[in-house]
Amino acid sequence: MLLINLYRRLRGAIAFAFFAAALPLSPVHAATFQGEFWATPGPSANINQAIAAISGATPTATFISTAIDYPNGNRNTQRSNQTLTQFLGADAASIVGDGTEQITTSVFRFTGFLDLVPGQQNFSLASDDGYRLTIDGNIISERSAPRSFRSTALDANAGSGTVPFELIFYENFGNTGVEFFIDSALAAPAAVPVPATLSLGLTGIAAFAMLGWRRRQSRNLPLALPA
Repeated sequence: MLLINLYRRLRGAIAFAFFAAALPLSPVHAATFQGEFWATPGPSANINQAIAAISGATPTATFISTAIDYPNGNRNTQRSNQTLTQFLGADAASIVGDGTEQITTSVFRFTGFLDLVPGQQNFSLASDDGYRLTIDGNIISERSAPRSFRSTALDANAGSGTVPFELIFYENFGNTGVEFFIDSALAAPAAVPVPATLSLGLTGIAAFAMLGWRRRQSRNLPLALPA
């Protein structure tokens, strides 16, 4: 019986190792932006005050942003006495936290990665109220003071390839909206590789299984696997 159990353990470990080794090493890709939302107790006078309001604070809610286009579609603005759920539209299903909070006085932070081409590109931010756009650690565009819905467009060489970005946007009463375009198209999330550790992890599990068998064998302990 011991020999049968040894055979089964050894056969399972070897099969597991081969399975892990055969997994593709190409990483999984995620193409979305991460959104964070803070309902603030009062308005922000400028972008620095908005950033200070969220520094070290836990977001009221987080969500997945498929495109920075709120409210969705052809509508540029909506009343800010709407809830976060209403503001996010199609992306509201991804909310983690309190989606019923109104965005009347609030701060949003969007982070993720962009695919940029070498040379100059046109970056356009439309907002009500202010914002700061940072790409690859450099401030590319900013509207510090509150404003009614307007667009700020500029040409910049912000890097090339897959680069990180951060957009902080705040709202003070009235109407609100935010849109982010690159070269006249809505900014698209870059497909960012997740570390390809799955196959290595599975191979490691198989190795631990073999090690456990060897230790049991050296101590002459019975194996506990069921028949």
